[in-house]
Amino acid sequence: MADFLIFYVPLFLLLIATIIGVIYFTYWLPNRLGNKKLGIILSRSLVVILSISLFFPLFEDSLFFKSDARRILAKYKINLNDDFKIISNRTENFYGYYHQFELEISENDKKTIIQQITQAKNYQDTTKSILITKDIFIPVNTNRLFYSKFLD
Repeated sequence: MADFLIFYVPLFLLLIATIIGVIYFTYWLPNRLGNKKLGIILSRSLVVILSISLFFPLFEDSLFFKSDARRILAKYKINLNDDFKIISNRTENFYGYYHQFELEISENDKKTIIQQITQAKNYQDTTKSILITKDIFIPVNTNRLFYSKFLD
């Protein structure tokens, strides 16, 4: 643990000092050249851009909407005609990109998807769930659709 701290704490502090230095430089240089307003605008713009890029991963799960779910499912040629509810959504970006969500879909959409799957060439019968792809499945006894994808 001590080796971890000895290496990463100075690296983190150096990164923070560099960011603060760049922000200050974007203010100082135009100010030095006689354009204080430009320096304020540039430095504040840089602060906003850095803040958005740092805090976006924290709010990524909250910014997932039905249109995002429809877009992802469209990649697998699955169209939901009726309204659906997002039960859960989870995204992790630490060791790679991992995205998982669960939808509650209508009985009509479930029947349509099941029919689409069972008529596919590579369909294999299973007892517990109907596997759509390696990323999506629908359990037979519920109206829920599960999506799970890991990209490294």
